[in-house]
Amino acid sequence: KLKSKNILLVLGSVSYSLCGYASAYLSQCMWTDCIIYTPLIFYGLDRLMEKKKPLVYIASLAACMVSSFFISYSICLCIAIYFVFEMICKLEFEKNEACKTRIVSFKELMLTVVRFAVSSVLAAGIASIVLIPVAKCLGNAMVSDSEFPKNIEWYNNIAEYINAMLPETPPSLVYGI
Repeated sequence: KLKSKNILLVLGSVSYSLCGYASAYLSQCMWTDCIIYTPLIFYGLDRLMEKKKPLVYIASLAACMVSSFFISYSICLCIAIYFVFEMICKLEFEKNEACKTRIVSFKELMLTVVRFAVSSVLAAGIASIVLIPVAKCLGNAMVSDSEFPKNIEWYNNIAEYINAMLPETPPSLVYGI
């Protein structure tokens, strides 16, 4: 994305690949593929916005949705926030005679938004080939008849939750906070 060869970029990439999320959820291998897909999705989104080539974005987003639909919802939310941020950064303003600003490339901005929306819906459509039957099967499971709890119950006190977030606290992988 930055089109430069810099040791800091390599160190940042290695840091991402060895981040605490991957270490803490090593036993949750079902989410590891989404850790791999996320940079590909963002790379595809950048290609979609800059070069108008949506294939990498569509393929990687659809693969992410198919491989782990639990985490892909969070990734889709993150993509949407990133897209809005990038669109705000790409706005160009120009002053006119009345000292007011106007958007110079509004048409291009709208075309990019439409391209993003169509590509995202297309990726979801591709993934729906697998997701719709899975949703129907999950709807037939025994727990689908259970109701959402009416009272929220805390299993630990707030001090224990805060203590679990401190830097020196070892990760709890099974039945901890």
